Amino acid sequence: MRRYLSVTIPLALLAGSSTLAQSPFPYYAPKLRNSKDGEVQDFPLGVLSATGRLQHGATAITVMDVGPDGPGQRAGLRVGDAIVAIEGKAMPPYSSDLDAELMGPQTALATALDEACSRPHPKLKMTVARNGQQVPLEVALPASPRYARTFPLQCPKAAAYRRAAYQWLIDHQRSDGTWPGHIGGANRLLSQPSSFACGARDGVNSDT
Repeated sequence: MRRYLSVTIPLALLAGSSTLAQSPFPYYAPKLRNSKDGEVQDFPLGVLSATGRLQHGATAITVMDVGPDGPGQRAGLRVGDAIVAIEGKAMPPYSSDLDAELMGPQTALATALDEACSRPHPKLKMTVARNGQQVPLEVALPASPRYARTFPLQCPKAAAYRRAAYQWLIDHQRSDGTWPGHIGGANRLLSQPSSFACGARDGVNSDT
């Protein structure tokens, strides 16, 4: 089936756990700085606790920020790295065209994270370009079930993210009724309950 989600969903900071309280990693707020003309697209790297950037035609994800003590940093991911391959496979080019359904490296990474997090020993192998060299990384990930084929309906993982999102909003609402600005707005958070963490979807075809 085909699934559609924004690559800039703030819930990526859930880091693949069913609730925020259960996450084994520190809270991470993605550092999103998209260009007004749409030339670049920043998006959360989900459970990696990092922020990536894409340009039209890019086949690699440029790492713009890495959260302290998250899965990415623990595996050796650095700011300035370019993720060029996932599990030894190159990624398709990113297109900012609307009819391209945001297919590209972000979708390949989402799919790989979703699958890797569901393994008995969840790990993901990536290759990054750094200072002219190809550097292999192996990222240990928190365990998480895959999204259901019926997503977003009858999907336990999506339901868990919704519950965690609602609870986070309750716990962090300010006395004036607002929330911290970095979550991107409560309406957006509530309307897009699933995330890029451990494989949220961006026009992904999946049989699972």
